[in-house]
Amino acid sequence: MKPNYIFETEMEVRDYECDIQGIVNNANYLHYTEHTRHLYLTSLGVSFARLHEKGVDAVVARMNLQYKTPLRCDDVFVSKLGVRKEGLRYIFDHAIHRKSDGRLCFLATVELVSLINGKPGVSGCNNGSFFVAKQYRHTVSGHHDARNTGGSRKFGVCLFFSVVVFCPDDSRRMNLAEPLGFGA
Repeated sequence: MKPNYIFETEMEVRDYECDIQGIVNNANYLHYTEHTRHLYLTSLGVSFARLHEKGVDAVVARMNLQYKTPLRCDDVFVSKLGVRKEGLRYIFDHAIHRKSDGRLCFLATVELVSLINGKPGVSGCNNGSFFVAKQYRHTVSGHHDARNTGGSRKFGVCLFFSVVVFCPDDSRRMNLAEPLGFGA
């Protein structure tokens, strides 16, 4: 299945992310993709800390990684993200392209599952709590500081994902993306 990328952000390779060969150490690509997932959910108004307070944790269950072309110090790159739901799993497709020439550097498929009070979430309402995706179309633009240096980069993305959490403690439904104008 060809990924449908719905979010992207720019970042820049920092010198300490490179190994003795002068290329980005393989582990740092995982940081880039995780940062992209966090930025994506943050852009929707979703906070991992707030989810955790409600007993909901998204955890990585499996990763498939493909290293294509190495990034080097000071390379600016675009990290793209797509998401789909399969059963209990949320599948995040990632692609990283070097900005200067558009060359594909890295692909990843990351499978996450939701834990509700430490147990896998279900895609139904039989236990009163679940983490479910609904699709909406919305455009968000803003600034992102990719280097944590105080400078910012503009971004504009089209979002198709909203997170709705049903809380086990009080059975209240919270649409965590509602502050951005999404409906449930």
